[in-house]
Amino acid sequence: MNKIKYITILIAFIFCSTNINASSNIQLKSIDIDLNNKQSLQKGAKIFFNQCQGCHSIKYMRYSSLADGIGLTKTKDKSLETVIQESFMHSTNGINENNPILGSIYKKNGAKWFGKVPPDLSLMARYRGQDWLYTYMKSFYKDQSRPWGVNNLLFPDVGMPHVLLKLQGLQILKDNIEHTNDPEKMLELIENGDLSKNEYNNMIKDLVTFLSYVGEPVQVERKSLGIKIIIFLFLLMFLLFFLKKEYWKDIK
Repeated sequence: MNKIKYITILIAFIFCSTNINASSNIQLKSIDIDLNNKQSLQKGAKIFFNQCQGCHSIKYMRYSSLADGIGLTKTKDKSLETVIQESFMHSTNGINENNPILGSIYKKNGAKWFGKVPPDLSLMARYRGQDWLYTYMKSFYKDQSRPWGVNNLLFPDVGMPHVLLKLQGLQILKDNIEHTNDPEKMLELIENGDLSKNEYNNMIKDLVTFLSYVGEPVQVERKSLGIKIIIFLFLLMFLLFFLKKEYWKDIK
């Protein structure tokens, strides 16, 4: 009986894991990110610190690890803290490079203002996927029935305000959208933002690149090492094959 119970739980867990992004039938927009692109990572980090850190943390990442991973280093004249502040932050308050990166909001205020505490984003790219995050940040639309005046196609009744509204502009949900699940065909821009469509898309891509790096900082090294190991195993296979032939050639 216990075995059946454990198997049932395992199947349910696998089903839920494979359907994390299936909460909506909205078509996800696919993007290709390059975690070797330090410039993109630094742009994404700047967006996070200026637009997201007020509410969200990335508590599994420390300032020193982040700076090293995205190509920031201290110099003769500037400490690492100063480099980080000048690169990302409006504030000049001192930071400790060994501290985790926490949000600025108090939990009780987050729960009061948004209905729940804003989530930590350390593993959000791994949990949701980079395509989901990219599509989510492009899918806010005007909805006066919501507390912040906006809703989201991927996350209905979202509690988060559209913090990038001024940059993207205001979108509305079109009529007669029953026959499409493409967010670009479902939404219409009625007020232009400070950025063009391409500029906004590139900005979101940089942010998603950064969050993908934060979710697994060693993934570039992991993939590189994996390729080297596969090549080594193929070479070893050929060597062992010819060694076997040489060893058994005189045995009948």
